[in-house]
Amino acid sequence: MDSDIDRERRNTYQSPRREPGMVELTTNVGRANEVTFVQAVVTNTHGTPQQVRVQSLLDGPVWPPREDGFAAPGWEDDSWEMGLLPGRSRGLGFASPADPVDPPVEVVSAERTDPDDLETAGEVLARLDDPLPPRAIIGGER
Repeated sequence: MDSDIDRERRNTYQSPRREPGMVELTTNVGRANEVTFVQAVVTNTHGTPQQVRVQSLLDGPVWPPREDGFAAPGWEDDSWEMGLLPGRSRGLGFASPADPVDPPVEVVSAERTDPDDLETAGEVLARLDDPLPPRAIIGGER
């Protein structure tokens, strides 16, 4: 039987370029029913936009969130990559059958990027499906 593990850890990653500021990583890991659940928040404390890559340190497969049967945007194999504007944070999470480790993830790169390369909130919202349930389910016309 698995024991419940709940840990929170805060790490900072100084980019190799030694630019002022850093990328901060806060993690939380838990385990239930033989599955490890990892949550992380990445914060860009640089004064410039950063392309950040976070990689799992678990010794096993990564099960990222899925959308329409595919890994959510930003996920590839055991890593997640996303652009962050200065002062912004982004959350990520995944599951795995592997035992928890401390830390469960690490920032493997944080590089300055062009803000025009980052997706805007409007672009993200435009990709989302209609939030209303189909009329066939609730009855009536739409």
